[in-house]
Amino acid sequence: MMVHAVSFTKGPCCMTLGKFAFPIKILLKPDRLTEEEFTIIKQHPMIGAAILSNLEPRGSMVYTIQTVRSHHERMNGTGYPDRLKGEDIPLFARIVAVADSFDAMTSSRSYSPELSYQGAAAELIRCKHTLFDASVVDTFTEILEECEYRVENCEIGVGGAI
Repeated sequence: MMVHAVSFTKGPCCMTLGKFAFPIKILLKPDRLTEEEFTIIKQHPMIGAAILSNLEPRGSMVYTIQTVRSHHERMNGTGYPDRLKGEDIPLFARIVAVADSFDAMTSSRSYSPELSYQGAAAELIRCKHTLFDASVVDTFTEILEECEYRVENCEIGVGGAI
């Protein structure tokens, strides 16, 4: 299981690797992306997975590659790039999807105001079963509640909350 844990820590760090292939004007665009630009951006999981597939030792990258490729998949099959559904989405990708979405919702964007941690947690709960894995959302929001929605209250590391 230690190999899986190491792979899990690599996935979130590498999930946007494929975005390095895109023009900076798209990445830093202050407004919402056009449909064409969004189609381009949706290629980043495949590009990132392809880059990681060329690293050695390949065997140690399997879970990281799966996570990078599948972190935008959704439980109801509406995600990308492979339109995976439910349990077909790798577990690490389901976990990263919740964390990444929470981060996006709680970050200020030029096209969208940031939500409070409570507001983002409520949105995750609203979208569980359809977009997000219910057990991942439940665990994530339980940790937030235990920390009183203050990340500085959470312990990091083995045996800690986060």
